[in-house]
Amino acid sequence: MRCASYTRMVSCMEKGEIPNDIISQQNERIQEYIKQRKWKLVKKYSDRKKEEFEETAYLQMKQDAMGRQFDCLVIDSMFRCGRNSNVAAELFKSMFLPAGLQIAVVEDDFCSLDVTEQEAVEYLDRKAKEYKDKLVTEDMRKFNETKKYYKYGFRYKDGKMELEIDPEPAEIVRRIFRLSSEGQSCSEIAKILTEEKIESSGNYVNKLWGRKIKDEHAAWKRDQIKRILYNRQYIGEWERTIDGKKQMFSCPMVVDMELFQKAQKSLTHRSINKKNLGLGKLNPFSGRIFDKESGIPLKLYPHQRLKIRVFRLSYPKPAEISYERGNIPFEEVYQAVYEILVNENQTARKIAGMIGSQIWEEEKVKKIQKVKASAQKVFQKMLSVEEKNLPLYNQMIAGEISEDEYEMQKEINVQEFMECDEKLEFYLEEIKKIEKCFSKNNPWIEMFSEMVIPEEITRPDVKRWIDRVESFRYEKIEVRFKNREWKEMLPEEWFEEA
Repeated sequence: MRCASYTRMVSCMEKGEIPNDIISQQNERIQEYIKQRKWKLVKKYSDRKKEEFEETAYLQMKQDAMGRQFDCLVIDSMFRCGRNSNVAAELFKSMFLPAGLQIAVVEDDFCSLDVTEQEAVEYLDRKAKEYKDKLVTEDMRKFNETKKYYKYGFRYKDGKMELEIDPEPAEIVRRIFRLSSEGQSCSEIAKILTEEKIESSGNYVNKLWGRKIKDEHAAWKRDQIKRILYNRQYIGEWERTIDGKKQMFSCPMVVDMELFQKAQKSLTHRSINKKNLGLGKLNPFSGRIFDKESGIPLKLYPHQRLKIRVFRLSYPKPAEISYERGNIPFEEVYQAVYEILVNENQTARKIAGMIGSQIWEEEKVKKIQKVKASAQKVFQKMLSVEEKNLPLYNQMIAGEISEDEYEMQKEINVQEFMECDEKLEFYLEEIKKIEKCFSKNNPWIEMFSEMVIPEEITRPDVKRWIDRVESFRYEKIEVRFKNREWKEMLPEEWFEEA
């Protein structure tokens, strides 16, 4: 067995000080492993720079592998192989194993010769997942511990993750709470602040972010007032997410508890009165219902004569839009969406029942084979590109071409090789998508076969399952569901039968 070894200074998992003899440590373990196997070491590759993305030797090893200059690559650890173990795992799965090249990992006493190809793929997937899990965990922890959300009335103290009161906006916050406790509505408070030309909270915070201000005189909005009045951060309760868990931190109090509670009581009182007047019925489709032809959002309005709620375009509507119906009743939309949801659930459950069936597996294999055929053509082209390099080198040595001509043609070959490599990566991702699609982990099947439709559809239900509701000329309702791209990968005829 002709072996090659690859060693590397930097690990994708370990951070901090790197031992000066880390390369020799790896070489020692690799040579002992090869000796026990009675193999022959014919090539050594080593990336010795202390740089995270260094991969000069790794890329050379990759090209030599395509030229079949060795039969097996021995590495000390998957975490010291190229930029990271995820990239290395994809290389081994897409190039090495299909070409009959073997891999051995000393740290795990793993050799692809000792297992089936499927077991080798499973091992590589596990190592890639270990890296990705650690990367996500570290990145999320770092992000959550240092992310800054500017809040009106506060500022970060000297660049630290510590809040202090921002005097000018804090005084406006206190005034908002006082006005609310005195019975003023959110809309009324917004109007008062706008008329007094007080800078809106949105503009103030955008300036803290360094964002461009579209309108220096933007009006205060009802929702801005409402968010301030319901925010417990103003009474010293600062909620942050650390390691995926919400944790409470203390911060300065902008308003005292007594004023905060008075404002809350006033808000509750107004909300109850509003509901008693019949004005508080929620619109679960808010922000998600559109006119199909124009793409313009539909708004919910009371129909004065019929005493019902209807969806229609805001006035003045575009002159070119003229439908036979002038609106569509809320109840008609609601009933149509409910029936479509029920149908989607039934369809997903029926499709889920096909998982593992003969027709299911045959369709999966057919789609994968089609992609593999394309991938194999690219793989063969990569081999042919690699085979050009040695004759080209011999031409230069023999004086048939100049060194500049050699370098220029070699660069062309390298570029062609990299383009093929990108295509191969694309096909590999396509295969992974097909495997996911034809499994119980298909996101559309998971979401809609397991959904429990409540007696009454609420806004959270719509946000969970639906991307968009469309009204065609106020006559017909269509629904665009979440994860529909995973449904569309399945054969259309299955849904005709379903």
